[in-house]
Parts: sequence; C-alpha cells; structure tokens
Amino acid sequence: MAIEAGIKGTRILVLNIPFRDKEAAKRIYGCLADYNKTVTPEKFIGWSFPLTMDTCYALRRTFGRDLVVRPELTAWAREELKRQSAIEEVRSGIAADLPRVAALLPSMHQAMMARPYQQIGAGFLVHGGQVVLGDDPGLGKTIQALAALVEKGASRILVCCPKTTAVSVWEKETRYWAPIISTFVAQGTHAQREEAIGAFEDHAMVAQGQAKMLIINTEMIRAKKRWQCPDGTIWKIEPGTIYKRMPHPKACHKTHGYDSVKEGHKKFVEYLWPQLYAKSWDAIVMDESHQFLASTDNYMSKNITQGRLGAVHLRRRLTASGLAAALSGTPFRSDLRKAWGTLNWLRPDVFTSYHKWAQREFDYEEDDGYGYQPDYQREPSDPAGFNERLRPYFLARAKADAAPDLPPVQFMGTPPLDNPKGLKAIWLDLTPEQEKAYQKMELDAEAEVEGGRLLATGVLAEITRKRQLASAHGYLDNQRQFHMGAPSNKIDWLIEFLLEHQGHDTKVIFGSEFTQMIELAAATIELELDVEVLTITGKVTGAKRDQAVARFQNMDDPCKIIGLNMQAGGVGITLDAADYVIEMDVPWVSDVEKQFIDRAHRVSRLHNVFVYRLLSLGTVDEWMATLSDEQRRILLSASPQAIELAREALR
Repeated sequence: MAIEAGIKGTRILVLNIPFRDKEAAKRIYGCLADYNKTVTPEKFIGWSFPLTMDTCYALRRTFGRDLVVRPELTAWAREELKRQSAIEEVRSGIAADLPRVAALLPSMHQAMMARPYQQIGAGFLVHGGQVVLGDDPGLGKTIQALAALVEKGASRILVCCPKTTAVSVWEKETRYWAPIISTFVAQGTHAQREEAIGAFEDHAMVAQGQAKMLIINTEMIRAKKRWQCPDGTIWKIEPGTIYKRMPHPKACHKTHGYDSVKEGHKKFVEYLWPQLYAKSWDAIVMDESHQFLASTDNYMSKNITQGRLGAVHLRRRLTASGLAAALSGTPFRSDLRKAWGTLNWLRPDVFTSYHKWAQREFDYEEDDGYGYQPDYQREPSDPAGFNERLRPYFLARAKADAAPDLPPVQFMGTPPLDNPKGLKAIWLDLTPEQEKAYQKMELDAEAEVEGGRLLATGVLAEITRKRQLASAHGYLDNQRQFHMGAPSNKIDWLIEFLLEHQGHDTKVIFGSEFTQMIELAAATIELELDVEVLTITGKVTGAKRDQAVARFQNMDDPCKIIGLNMQAGGVGITLDAADYVIEMDVPWVSDVEKQFIDRAHRVSRLHNVFVYRLLSLGTVDEWMATLSDEQRRILLSASPQAIELAREALR
C-alpha cells in the first residue's frame, strides 16, 4: 500500500509506513504514534507529526516518491507557502502596509511611517500570528503590538505585563495611540482587580473598530498543580515528585495507596484568577516575556514555574483576528536553549517536547536510563538551520540596524590590564576600611564591622558579602542584619562625578543590584550636594514610581539624578532624558545590564549615552566582570560544579 500523508486536527498523519522505514520516520522531529482511542483495546492508526512545512520537506526526503499527499495537506501547504512568502515580503518592507491602522488611526500610522522598521514589525506580528518580537529595548515594541492588534481586528485582548508597566506603559500608550481600544487595568486589592475584570467583561463595543483590553500583572496568570482524592481532599504536588504519581503526603498514601490512577485520584490545575480562563481571547500579548516564558521545562516537568503553567492554559482563538505575541528585548535570556519555552507557548502543536527539540538543535544525547542530560553546549549544532527554523516565529532588530541614526552606547574607562578584550570600566581602589573587611571576609568568610561580626554561611553568601564590601563598608543593626554604609569608594567617585557636572544641563542615572546601595548613595548625595535624588526600587511602586519617571523626564524639573535598582527599574520605563548611566556593580546576568542601559538609550531621543561601570580592583568585581552568562547560570543553580567554580574563584 502507498504511504499516505494527510491532516488530522493540527498534525500530519502518515499511514502505511512499512516496518523497515519505521526508524527513519521516528527520526523526523515531533514523531508520535497515533491511536484510535474509541475502541478497546486502542488501535494503532499511524504516525503523526507537527503540521509545518519543515515536516513536509522531511517526509518527502525520507519517503521520496513513495509518499502520496492527500488533497487537504496539499491545499494547506499551498496556503502556508503563501503565508511564509507574505512574511518574507513584510520582513523586506515590500508589503508592510497597515490599511486598517491607516483608516482608523491615522496619527499612529503617520508616526510609524517615520520609522519603517516599526511598520515592518507590526506587519510581522499580523502575518505571523503567533510570534516573538525581540527588538532591542527602546525600539517601540508597544506601539508595534498595538498596531498589530488594530490591524488584526482583535476585540478581546489580554496583556500580561510587569506590574510597573501596566499603567505607565500599556494603559498610557494605548490611550494615546489607539483610543479605539478601551483599557481596563486589574491592579490594587483583590476586590479592585475583580471589579476591573468584571467591568471589562460587561463592556459592550458598539462602534466599528472598537476593542477592549484587559491589562494584568504577570503574577495574575500563576497556576498550581493539584491532586484530588476520591474523598475530596485536595493535595498540592510537592516539588520533586513525579507528576504521574502520587504526591508526598503519607496520610494520602496510607488511605488510598500508591497507585493513584486506579484509586480514582484526579490531577487538575488550580488558577489564581479563574476569570482569566473562563473565555477565549482574540489576542494575548506577553510583555517582557523572558521573565516567565524563557525556559527548558516541559509542561509536565516538575520544575515548570507557576507563571508558565498558567500561560500555557490561557485559551486563545485561532481565527483570522487571533494573535499571540511575546515581546522582549532579551527573549531567551542569552541562552538559545531557553527559546523553547516561548516557542512552546506560541505553538504547542509544533514544539511539543523540549528534549526532542534540543536533541535536534543542540546535539543532546539520551543517557543510560536517567533521561536526557545536556552537554552544556550553548550554541546550535547547525546555526544556519536553527535560524531558518526559528525565522517564521522570531523577528529581532538591533538598534544599530533599525535606527542607524541613534549613536551607539559609549562605554567609558579601560579593560582589565590582563584582558584587553574585557569589560571597559572605571577601576577603583578600596578605602582602607573596605580593604580590611574585604580581606578578612576573603580569608575567614567573616569580617568585623560596626555592631559585630559579619558572617557568610556558604559560598554564594560569601560572594554576595564580598560584592557588597567591594562597593561599601557597613554595619550590623540590633537584629544582626547587615546594612551597607560609609565609607564607599564608589559613592566617593559618584560624588566627584556629580560635582564636575554641577551646573550642566545633564541628567544622570545610577544603578545597583543592591537596594541598600541605591538608598545609601541617594542619602549621601542629598547630604553632601544638597540636591534631591529620585529613586526607584522594589519599595517604590504605583503612582510614586510614575511620578519619579515623569519628574526625571521633565527637562524643567530641577531634579536631575535618579537611582534604580537594576531589577525593579530595569524594564518598562523610559528615562531617555539621561546622558550618563553609572553602574555601581556588575549584575549577575548580562540581560539585566542591557535592559538597565536601554532605559536611557532609546530611539525616542537621538543622543549620546555614556556608561560608566564602577569596579573595585583586586575584588570579586573583577571576577564577576569576566564570568560568562553560562557560568553565572550554573552558579545561581547552586549545582556541584557551581560550588567548585565559586571556590576556585575565592581561593
């Protein structure tokens, strides 16, 4: 019999594969056995594969002329080729028109015409439907997404974004650029969020082109795995348990036994906000998607985060108006393997298993019975093939390409003497007090500070203490809690820098991963220079945060200095009034540094941005500056090789 390929649901079903070709078929990405489950016992039908052109080409290469393609698959392939051709035309700028945007929102269309790359990005979202927009921060991903939503004609829109950007970015930008979209922000108390969701659901759209958008904090989509016993008892699934088996509680084992399926146990997902899952969405936008989608964990994995689990369960309409968009300037967190988490959310029908995908793209090999073990290869084994397979789902433009008139970031200082290609930085000597405490911490994992002995229990804790002491001295309070305090070589340098620029019409951002460092620097500057300093840390939220941004951006406001915690203030805000960016320490992840710098370096203002990294000589700062992202990831995992790496560095 002929080998036949047709469509079943969202997959390609291939029938009559000879036994001799079975292994060749199984090597095609995404191969699964298909069964008729309406009969007992279940009957094997054939082998199914993801419905993609890549699969079609692989099937033809494998079976050649023996493969007979059914009419429905042929028709789908023709339409898919047309769609891919349209996407390529959009990429090139040939067919990036947005007629609906031009008709309904002429001011938005005119603004995007001035920046053709934004028109191309919006067109890519429209034609791609389920894609990643990974432009550099500052290139206007929000306006591109809004244009795509309008062009698509989506009426029920869900935007998941960091809490700090819900009002200041999404509500503000939507009201300005796309007033035909009614916005509802679910923030505040539980009752206030429920009220906003209820108002969104009750809102009726009467005029042509109108739509409604619910804007939520990312944490609202969190979901948890649960088990329910036959007697109604609900257990949480403990970390480390195998999802297909019983959870840990001994009382449940004793009552119902270990075989949970035969005993009638049911597994289900508990949503933090069930209202978000009651109906389907025309469009879902995941802003700063790297924060919860970048992952290598399968849906069934014990390690899947609550955020990604909830994102997977959100229902969306796969219609002409449907859109699923992941927006991030650093979508894969500097690790291409983590592209899978986002791709799996966008196209779960295509990207079904991380291990199979990684085995194809990164040469992962199955070990001797303990599952798949990564070889820590960060780069794809076939970069050209990887980029080609990613191309239909991913568009990213660097500032240098999208906005060549924007001057590049100028990193000031010099690289380390022993590494001419290393990070440029301003290299500082420790103060005598810092030097004494630092050396003691390095020798004994403890140091004498005001208030008592500062201890470091564990290698990672020691690294953290040394990072702090490389920036400032400190003291212990009555509760034995450490506080960074004077003297500080880095704050001394910052004071001198600000004195040199007093009277100039320039604005300055300084940042650190330590909130204490931000607060200490701000207090010292205000005391010694008698000027006001704005701050944005995890302690500053809502209206106060927006007010700080507005004041800094106002060129007539006398306040010209703002301090940011790199995590809390590193995304979702525009501070392009700044000419100088000063890093008080090197963050663990390079993506954090990139996002932090890009608060000032944006196409919204074409100007020079100068970045100063302040690093202390002969300290852990030098080591942090030389670590790769992969080494930092291993360290933060606290794995055995992480501990060994840290010990080597601390010797």
